[in-house]
Amino acid sequence: MSKKTKKEKIIAAYRKQLRLLHEQQPILQEKKETPEEKAQAIPEKKAELPKYFFADFRKSLIFIIIIIALEIGLYFVKLLK
Repeated sequence: MSKKTKKEKIIAAYRKQLRLLHEQQPILQEKKETPEEKAQAIPEKKAELPKYFFADFRKSLIFIIIIIALEIGLYFVKLLK
């Protein structure tokens, strides 16, 4: 049995990775959606995104305001000393 060259080792590793990926991914059957189903699915996703966006945005603003208030407070405490 001859020794493998570096290129052969790389090719063999690549083949092994491809085989593992094919084994991990389940085979999904294609489902054809009617235009009505597509129209119903899109608004549901769009409705959830702004809700999370504004909730996260509000939390971020509160956190930033608290940090700025602490910085200002520490600045004035340092001036008084």
